[in-house]
Amino acid sequence: MVDLAGSERLENVGFDRINETCHINTSLFTLSKVIKKLAEHKKYSLSFNNFRTHVPFRESKLTQLIKNSLGGNSMTSIICTISPHKDHLPLSLQTLEFAKRAKSIKNSAMVNEVVDNHDLIQKYQKVSDPE
Repeated sequence: MVDLAGSERLENVGFDRINETCHINTSLFTLSKVIKKLAEHKKYSLSFNNFRTHVPFRESKLTQLIKNSLGGNSMTSIICTISPHKDHLPLSLQTLEFAKRAKSIKNSAMVNEVVDNHDLIQKYQKVSDPE
């Protein structure tokens, strides 16, 4: 589970937190780019080898950490919250646009088969034994 704060305005933070705020905003911008790229490819299979263009997962630590949740073999839920206050209308609209793009991503989660060494040995013995 990943909890992401919204983007922060530089005028609302102290001088000592400017560097941290820049990193947060950069990571959220990269996440937005990744979501946009994945949403563009909703008609294709979402395995990593089937993308026709580059998806910038490596541009931030955040997107590297949640790469498998965004475009891999998983079931993912994204919860976006907005403010009803009129002063926050532009940020709320941006959040809704982000949620709309994220909603269009379709992952195809499958159960991964857990195989132990004994099962693998038996499988390969059956394949190699000519009958």
